[in-house]
Amino acid sequence: MDYKKIIGYHGTDAKNEDSILKNNFAESSGKQWLGNGVYFFVEEILNPPDIDAENWAIVTSWNNDSKINTYLNYIVLEAEIELNGNIFLDLDTVEGLEIFNIVRSAILEKLKIAKKKRLKNDLSDSAIIEEIKKQTKVKIIKKKMYVKLTSFERKNKLFSRIPNVSILVVSNPIENINKHTIKIKNKGEIKNDS
Repeated sequence: MDYKKIIGYHGTDAKNEDSILKNNFAESSGKQWLGNGVYFFVEEILNPPDIDAENWAIVTSWNNDSKINTYLNYIVLEAEIELNGNIFLDLDTVEGLEIFNIVRSAILEKLKIAKKKRLKNDLSDSAIIEEIKKQTKVKIIKKKMYVKLTSFERKNKLFSRIPNVSILVVSNPIENINKHTIKIKNKGEIKNDS
């Protein structure tokens, strides 16, 4: 598919509303699914993507260690993400998978040459994507995947390789998301039984 721009939906704690609308989104970092960046739900698989973002905002409010919701109000924001040629990598296409596997193979080859069982970095998809971003101009990545969007799925640690959502992750949001396109799609309160 040839994209020029994608509308994405981001669900989060409602307390982030003012900061996002004023300053744009802030990148998540650490061990993320598809590397560091801002995560959006795009393209309908089972539900419209704004509903997926809402479900994500609700389900991630729960802290399994303390057994409480870390926030009680959520917001779903809509944003227009501009895709500028070589900064976009679609991991649902053969071309995108070829790029990913070339980089993964190169990392594995370095391991063999160094006769190491592990690199200092892990070999997760996230680490490989971060390496792709270092070696190329890629800043936006799209992938269909399975995400636990209900408390039942999360509490029971369900796992699936069959996707239920389409995710877009955007690095450097200030450069890749026009903050004037960010708008509130939905707000809500998290109920105790969520």
